[in-house]
Amino acid sequence: MSDFDEMTIDELWTEMESSDGFHKGQVLFALFNRKYDANDFGLAHVYAIQASEVFKESGHSREYAMALVYSGNAKHAQENYVDAIAYYDQAGEPTIAYGENEDLAILQGNKANSYLAADLFHEAHDGYLAAEALFAAAQIHVRAYAMAIELGNLQMRFGQYDLALETYSRARSYIVGHGDLIQVATAEGRISDALLRLDRTDEAIAHAREDLNMSKTCPCPRCVPDAHLRLGKCLVKAGQV
Repeated sequence: MSDFDEMTIDELWTEMESSDGFHKGQVLFALFNRKYDANDFGLAHVYAIQASEVFKESGHSREYAMALVYSGNAKHAQENYVDAIAYYDQAGEPTIAYGENEDLAILQGNKANSYLAADLFHEAHDGYLAAEALFAAAQIHVRAYAMAIELGNLQMRFGQYDLALETYSRARSYIVGHGDLIQVATAEGRISDALLRLDRTDEAIAHAREDLNMSKTCPCPRCVPDAHLRLGKCLVKAGQV
């Protein structure tokens, strides 16, 4: 827990006004997080911009890049995807120069989300592919899995079923031993979907059964019915009515 977590908004304001440099930027990050978590994305964006100005002036390049990413996140949350992409683009050079693999992976993944929301599918594909590789290199398995799932979904959307099958299989390999059974079940289900599109029905049924078995551990009301539906579609296509 940071020193800011138990402060009220008023206390954070007082702290910000009485500080400068790196510490002031960190307080602005705390204010950003409070407003972002409260869905007040307009004010969150204001704090992120102020933080970017503070960090740029004080020479903290990595934090400057992070503040630009936060600005993009706020714009994405406001469904202003063009501006979000512009902020992510601004963050690119300082992130490459002073950030870490994880920083660059987060930037690429967030930019891909905005590209996808803006129907810029080729750019989204390349962004997810880059983010997956960076998260995998940094051994951040859960995030690599998430990027691979998004990438596979795009490939399925455009009929690239062989590629999607490879991508979903990679996603499964990231998460086994590093995530929970529901995430593995999701990968199994998506593998089944790709196999079914490729008319590899017996394999699709096998993965759909794995999806169903693992989904039974989830308390939510959707996983098990969705898995039953997926298995049913496979069985119907196999003529096992």
